[in-house]
Amino acid sequence: MNVLVACEESQAVCKAFRARGHNAYSCDILECSGGHPEWHFKQDVLQVIPNHGGMLENGTEYYLPEGETWDLMIAHPPCTYLSVSGARWLYHPDDADLPIEQRREHPHHLGRRRMKQEAIEFFMEFTKTDIKHWAIENPVGCMNTEYRKPDQIVQPFWFGDHASKKTCLWIHNLPLLEPTNMVEEGPRVVLSSGRSLPKWYSDSFNTKISTEERRKLRSKTFPGFAEAIAEGRGKAQADSLRKAKKDVDAHKIPSPDQKDRITVITSTSLKKGDLVLVKAGEQIPGDGEVVDGAASVDESAITGESAPVIRESGGDRSAVTGGTTVLSDWIVVRIISEAGETFMDKMI
Repeated sequence: MNVLVACEESQAVCKAFRARGHNAYSCDILECSGGHPEWHFKQDVLQVIPNHGGMLENGTEYYLPEGETWDLMIAHPPCTYLSVSGARWLYHPDDADLPIEQRREHPHHLGRRRMKQEAIEFFMEFTKTDIKHWAIENPVGCMNTEYRKPDQIVQPFWFGDHASKKTCLWIHNLPLLEPTNMVEEGPRVVLSSGRSLPKWYSDSFNTKISTEERRKLRSKTFPGFAEAIAEGRGKAQADSLRKAKKDVDAHKIPSPDQKDRITVITSTSLKKGDLVLVKAGEQIPGDGEVVDGAASVDESAITGESAPVIRESGGDRSAVTGGTTVLSDWIVVRIISEAGETFMDKMI
């Protein structure tokens, strides 16, 4: 699966997907701190998405193979101007009792309202891509009203990290995350005002480190959360494959020239070398090679891509996967894997 993790310099999510065998890349205008510049697009993500690749931090170019697209995007748009915690810097402190439209800008943060609007527009760009599966992550903030309420709000302590940080998820064609390892919320620091903060967040205000380092601490992706995102997508793909994997009728024939001599058997009874005829509207009963004919095939159950592909005898477009569906015309397929040994079985 081709995975793009937008606005991620830590590479936490990218590496979690890589560990599961996916073709994952992070992207940010900042250099990566995850140690893998060969997996990091250091450029504008809004160029990487439509171009299906671009310039990597290590100086080489990478583009997805011809005909492939990004199957999944996980986006972490900057939250500095979107989160609730930064809202107090939008308006003049003396105007708290005035209607919002009458309030002046904060004297020490001039231009912040404009930057907030730019941040909103950048966030919304991720909702307009042609990527079929995506999730956008951000803390509680203005996007709950500027866009819509999030599909889910999660916490790091759901996934084995002793910390609290309400994280909103806007999800498209993906399942909700499920807690994987519920633990304690972690220590909190009580301020002189009586207000308490999670210790990890309080540490981000340490003036002995740079402003950039403090920003990175506040926007950090916890390891357990990163693992849960990658694991959750893998589980969703497996569930989709299980639904597609069903015992179907197979129309076995003696040879490509004897298409009228059909014996109907179950797909689980097929053996290597068997020939089957598959017509429009029928599911391909097993992994194989097209030896006659040509057809348009829906492989979305495997790849997540809605666009059909052409499969035909000869050349490099003859391989077909059991569980995919012929949309038009017909093909004769020679079975190459027996039940329990198919690509779909291995994927699940």
